[in-house]
Amino acid sequence: MTDREERKKLLREKSKRAKREADVKLAAELEAIRQANTADLEALKPKLSDPEAFDALVAAVQESTAANETKAQLRGRVKALGEGVLKVAKEVIDLL
Repeated sequence: MTDREERKKLLREKSKRAKREADVKLAAELEAIRQANTADLEALKPKLSDPEAFDALVAAVQESTAANETKAQLRGRVKALGEGVLKVAKEVIDLL
């Protein structure tokens, strides 16, 4: 294997590891949001940069909870909503 191929392989492995770590962290953050009660979450709304993204996040968490989805399913649901919702999720975690 050439040096270049070896570096590419290492970068792919690091990338996969970073993605797994980010997914685990996001799952933990979403679980914290899931555990927060509605009144706590609504109190945070005025402090957030994007209230519409917040509403989408809360709706996704509520739908996921009602459907008894796994953390992975919730993570996928939130990721599908886009970067704005992910950003708001991180803001909520910082405020909780």
